[in-house]
Amino acid sequence: MQRKNRIGLLIAIIVSVVAISIFLISKYMPNFDKTSFRDAMSLGNEKIYFMLEDKVLLDVSSPVMEDSGLYIPVDFIKEYLDPYIFWDSKADRLSITTDNKVIRMSTEKLEYYVNNKPMSLNLPVHKIDGQAYMPYDFVKTLYNVTIDYSENTKLALVNLNEQPTITATVATKKATTRFAPDIKSPIIKELTDGETVTLFESIDPTSKFTKIRTSDGALGYIHTKDIFLETKIPVPLKTVEPKIVPENNFDDKLVLLWDLITTADANSNPNRRIKHKGVDVLSPTWFSFDADKLNGDLINIADKGYVDWA
Repeated sequence: MQRKNRIGLLIAIIVSVVAISIFLISKYMPNFDKTSFRDAMSLGNEKIYFMLEDKVLLDVSSPVMEDSGLYIPVDFIKEYLDPYIFWDSKADRLSITTDNKVIRMSTEKLEYYVNNKPMSLNLPVHKIDGQAYMPYDFVKTLYNVTIDYSENTKLALVNLNEQPTITATVATKKATTRFAPDIKSPIIKELTDGETVTLFESIDPTSKFTKIRTSDGALGYIHTKDIFLETKIPVPLKTVEPKIVPENNFDDKLVLLWDLITTADANSNPNRRIKHKGVDVLSPTWFSFDADKLNGDLINIADKGYVDWA
């Protein structure tokens, strides 16, 4: 009888040890499964997506990669870079207005117009599924943006150049980046000593994980102890325009003077840049409809130098 009791006790102890071991392993053993960032995000394998900071943009058309380079859809430009860009799908014409330029571009043509003067493009504007796509090489000349395409993740990484960038360096020989801040989350990238990653918040030494973006755009979480802060590029200071105090009391009459200007070159005429006493508003004749085409096109001969002087 005692022998049976001892065997039963031994079995109970073994079962308990096994159960405790399984519990501890299931709780503290990290997940060694690997997956790609795109699979973890259910992005598929072919379509290119924009990534802005730590967000994959699903609400705009995808960029297109061709042998000639990256093409940027106009709806992305309108949403994130320039609300005043206009696409006429019926006329296949793109219009862009800046401080002193009106740019008109037709799809599949290497010629475009700046203030009605013809210019040349290296690559044309494309029309794909009713949407206009601009070559990135031209986009970066107009807007303060950098877009880096990663073939590995098929992501177009957008950097608005006025935004601050915080980077960190991997400080261990082998560091795992997981999809979620949990050791049970699958590994989406393995990093090595010296690699640079992008941060979206300051490193909190009390937090076990820190959210990062790898150089090819994979978003994930790395052990905080495995990285150290490298650089922080500050936001450029915005200049504050000086407050202009009018000489006249605006309770009285305002005096407006038309400045008749018929050519762009006339803007820089020093004889025009004279302050006339008693004049409150100076209005140059810069804008007119194209009388030759009679199609609603606007001729713009505005000049920023004139505005700065005024």
